Amino acid sequence: MSILFTQYKLPRGQREHVTFDATPEIEEKAHALLDHGFHFDVELLMTGMVSMTCEYTSDYTDDVGPVAIEISPNGPGIDQYVNKLVTDAYDKWQAEPETFSAIPSNWRTDLQVLEEIRKEAAKAWDF
Repeated sequence: MSILFTQYKLPRGQREHVTFDATPEIEEKAHALLDHGFHFDVELLMTGMVSMTCEYTSDYTDDVGPVAIEISPNGPGIDQYVNKLVTDAYDKWQAEPETFSAIPSNWRTDLQVLEEIRKEAAKAWDF
């Protein structure tokens, strides 16, 4: 499996789901966060850099709070920034679990749909 992110696309911030592949250890941490109501966002900045955040929305308010943020170059090597983002967010959650109450999420269904689309697209190139 992969890590599900919401990508905000230029120029108007349209949203779509994208995935990042990571090591099993990082995916396990990311999935635990997603199961607990956190979410991951990514966007390409006007500078060409990539902004990635892990955010949490309280079930008591509509406030969204960033738990971890990473800015990285776009392209090869972005995986190290994804790893750091997930690890930092996971460590903060583990350090203060009472701050974050569990919120149900349907992220697994969204990820399964994306994985199927990716598999079908790959099959189209098999001759």
